[in-house]
Amino acid sequence: MRFCRILFFVFLLLPSASIFAQEDVIDHFFDDVDFADTVTVKSDDFKYRIIDYITLHQEQEKDDENRTYAAMFAVDKVLEFSVVSYDSYREIFMFLIDGFSALGYDDLVEFMANYPHFYEIKGTTESQFMELYNATECHSRVGIGKNAPEIDTVTVDGKRFSINTIDSEYVIVAFWSYDCPHCRDFMHEVGAFLDENPDFAIVAVNVIGTKREVKRLMRREKLKNSFFYREELEWQGPFAKAYAVNSLPSVFLLDESRTIVLKPMEISDLYDFVNNISR
Repeated sequence: MRFCRILFFVFLLLPSASIFAQEDVIDHFFDDVDFADTVTVKSDDFKYRIIDYITLHQEQEKDDENRTYAAMFAVDKVLEFSVVSYDSYREIFMFLIDGFSALGYDDLVEFMANYPHFYEIKGTTESQFMELYNATECHSRVGIGKNAPEIDTVTVDGKRFSINTIDSEYVIVAFWSYDCPHCRDFMHEVGAFLDENPDFAIVAVNVIGTKREVKRLMRREKLKNSFFYREELEWQGPFAKAYAVNSLPSVFLLDESRTIVLKPMEISDLYDFVNNISR
């Protein structure tokens, strides 16, 4: 289970009939739409309707950040409606991510990389997930094949470091939370991996947790070639934002040129990578 960022949207409750009317329109916007009808879902009229739905959410917000969050909320709802079939979900997903990428809406592209509600679709296959995954990676600013954003900062122990000066061929960048069991499991498992693979280092960026908790994990796991940093601003921290982190753990493997070569979901993905390069 991944520890996902939850976005809360606060709408001003103004004593305006137009505001209440707009909210009523939003609540019933797709009442007459059959999302299982792929002919409808593929039509231009329906695509324009999705754009109108997102715009209605954004109109209630006054600044760019809240408008982006409102758009995320709207996209999440549209994809939730579309889980009636993979074909409907895919059509809407591809339309949205292609459009957001073309318009330069990076935050929305990265939000799509969480594949909202995909696992609620019945009977999906790994190849279907990979179809969406490959499409997302093409658009993501932190996709495989892209240069990794720099991390140049000070560890919780006060030591300066940069991913570009770490003397290891490969660097694992892992964003994690102390409150996330899967994160702690990964940090424990990666210890054994680092013991077996001395040409790997890890930059462990704590997004949620106190400095005391980070140091507690450091003492317990005693990871080799490790650099621990804590985001003071949590999800809004500079490195969490640079790597478009919306769920934890989020893990990136960088090669010698600090290009992203893998985004492992499990520790087994790292072992598979090592086996492949050693053939």
